[in-house]
Amino acid sequence: MVLTGRVPVVKYTVRPLTLEAQDRMTGKGQEHSPFRSIWSATEHLLERELRHLRPKGEVILMVDVTETDIRLDGKIRANATPATPGTALAFNSTTKGNLLICCGRFRTWQDNVRAIALGLEALRRIDRYGITQSDEQYKGWRAITTGSIEWADVLARHSGWTVTEVFADREGAYRAAVKNAHPDTGGTAAAFADVQNARQ
Repeated sequence: MVLTGRVPVVKYTVRPLTLEAQDRMTGKGQEHSPFRSIWSATEHLLERELRHLRPKGEVILMVDVTETDIRLDGKIRANATPATPGTALAFNSTTKGNLLICCGRFRTWQDNVRAIALGLEALRRIDRYGITQSDEQYKGWRAITTGSIEWADVLARHSGWTVTEVFADREGAYRAAVKNAHPDTGGTAAAFADVQNARQ
């Protein structure tokens, strides 16, 4: 999150779709979306909803592309052609915990991102109207993220890499984390066990 004046601006980084996100993908990319919008409006909506959820750390937008389809600034290239339209959003919310929200229902990845953003807006409306007691509407996404995002946080913490770098090179991050966490190189048995569990 970047502070500009009084309004925090939430930035996301595009990464290739992980196997965990693919396993949780909804839909098969065969439906026409019920909404039409330009990409900048979708980005604005997504950033607004993320701002309300107060993410800590990096926000990862996963698209079914390769590393070469991602620009140096972490955005997707204009000429990129995803293998499938499925997308996922992964982040750690200060108020809601680790969340992984996936959508593959619609024919374009942009429409699936808009569906995620509109879904976040709808979940926030439930809070606004006071019909839940303790963020019940987010529990499903929290439950499915166990082991999906936390492993990246563990590897990032022990390797000294960012979460984005961990997603880009899991094996390299694992090797760096093992080296730092191993008791023979100044780590602890508990830290080494954490890294091994993250690998599994």
